Amino acid sequence: MKSIELQESPVPMRDIQNGLRLYFKKIRLGSIFVGVLTVLLAISFLYLWLLTGKEFLGSLFSYFFAFGFFSLLYAFIYLPNFPPRSYFKRIAALGKLTTVIDDSGILEKAENAQAFHNWDAVVKHTEDEEGIIIYFVGGNFKYIPKRLLGAEEEMELKEKLALSRLKK
Repeated sequence: MKSIELQESPVPMRDIQNGLRLYFKKIRLGSIFVGVLTVLLAISFLYLWLLTGKEFLGSLFSYFFAFGFFSLLYAFIYLPNFPPRSYFKRIAALGKLTTVIDDSGILEKAENAQAFHNWDAVVKHTEDEEGIIIYFVGGNFKYIPKRLLGAEEEMELKEKLALSRLKK
């Protein structure tokens, strides 16, 4: 495999949002599920409270409704907005970012830092129409926008990712 070199400076906010959207997908879906379920449960407690007049059912309604409401706020307001901004500030502080992908692994170089991940450190990868996210051991990840890759480079990267999964 030949070396693929990507110049990512400055990293656009859109790429960060896409990467984090993929990264937080399961957490967001879980929050939505829990939020909807607890709000529905709260509504059933409200119905029972109005039907029976027992005060503890009113308390249960309040607690479950508040929990469901905040769970939905977390999924729809917090996750799409605050982590991308924070992450963008950290990436912008790195300066010019270059990613080199070759047979040995993925090297990320910045003006004042660098990180190397060999192919054994790849846990899994996910992709959508916008890009590919590669998860590493320890919870780190790398988002590669497809617009930076040529068709041949994209196929080589996918092949390398598939081979790294077969080794395990």
